[in-house]
Amino acid sequence: MESQRSSWIPELTLDLAQSLAHLPNKFWAKQQIIHSVRAWLNLRELPQPNEFGPLLQAIELALRIEDVEYVEKLNQSLATLGDEKRLSVMESCYKRGLGRYHQEDYQAAISDFDQAIQLNPNWAEVYYNRGLTYAKLGQYQEAIADYSQALEINDSWVDVYNNRGNAYYKLGDYEQAITDYNQALTINSDFVEAHRNRDISQGVLEGLQRKEEQEVKSKLEELQRKEEQKVKSKLENVFLVDALMHFGIVYSLAISPDGQTLASASSDKTIKIWQLNTGKELCTLTGHFDHVRAIAISPDGQTLISGSDDATIRIWQLSTGKVLRTFKGYFGSVYSLTISPNGQKLVSGNGDKTIRIWQLSTGKELRTITEHAGTVYSLAISPDGQTLASASSDNTIKIWQVR
Repeated sequence: MESQRSSWIPELTLDLAQSLAHLPNKFWAKQQIIHSVRAWLNLRELPQPNEFGPLLQAIELALRIEDVEYVEKLNQSLATLGDEKRLSVMESCYKRGLGRYHQEDYQAAISDFDQAIQLNPNWAEVYYNRGLTYAKLGQYQEAIADYSQALEINDSWVDVYNNRGNAYYKLGDYEQAITDYNQALTINSDFVEAHRNRDISQGVLEGLQRKEEQEVKSKLEELQRKEEQKVKSKLENVFLVDALMHFGIVYSLAISPDGQTLASASSDKTIKIWQLNTGKELCTLTGHFDHVRAIAISPDGQTLISGSDDATIRIWQLSTGKVLRTFKGYFGSVYSLTISPNGQKLVSGNGDKTIRIWQLSTGKELRTITEHAGTVYSLAISPDGQTLASASSDNTIKIWQVR
């Protein structure tokens, strides 16, 4: 009961101060404010400076989100004295978080930033600094989320793009890191740190790509040797006819309805057209700027469709290799494609977790399905064209009725 009564003293004395503020002599009102602040500090076992200014500074250093009502009343009391000093719980939490960050007390800093964000959810600087703190703790996903929130509020902040790029780099997502460094340089082309970070990321990415291509080449050569050995071993029924090659990972294959033509899509950014019965390369289709992950051939055998990490879907005339049209959008990488049996609709599975249905003849987007929580890697459509199945990295297979 005694402790409960003590907790009331700071606010009660402020009430008394406000009631005395109408007197010509403000001395007694100020004394009650000082008594209130001392009682507040005493409850928290904090030092109590003798002078009024340092007393207010002491309380400012310790304010937390639960002190909002008390601080509002304290500011009202200061205003009645004609004192221009105003305390802010939000600013106190933010400044204390910055101090703890520089003292490397990162968990306590995050707690302070959390309170500041609760009081002002649109404060970009707090999200940015909490992101820096998460990065110090190696919590890069959380850091990216905070950097992204800061950019939602201020999309021209070069330091945020640079630091988000650093977080992506730490997670091994070098392509996304390069995208962020490029965005920082678009805003400020003289940003030396972003130049350096981009060059490092590009070097690492290119090294990984060369290693990947070499590993793929070695695996293909080993596979070819094994297949040749199988032929020599006279396996019944199945034997290797030919081994065809790209200069990168082969992601997708499609055979024309007449069984004469094979198409292949690769991380080398090309599509190759082969004569199926001889293995002869007929042509190489170029135009995509990134890995080609999915291809499909129309039921009439006239059209080839390709989807790429460059966020485009291209429609080709299979017989000539001419690009007929390009679908562009904000759907990210295209991982899977399927065509309705009547050849009128195209369905794409995308890196932005969507399934998109297109009018193949015009490129018009008819519908976007957003029910998956992960990348859509595979699609299949029933022979009657009425049922669509989709598979995603969210560990689900979903069945859709197509109308």
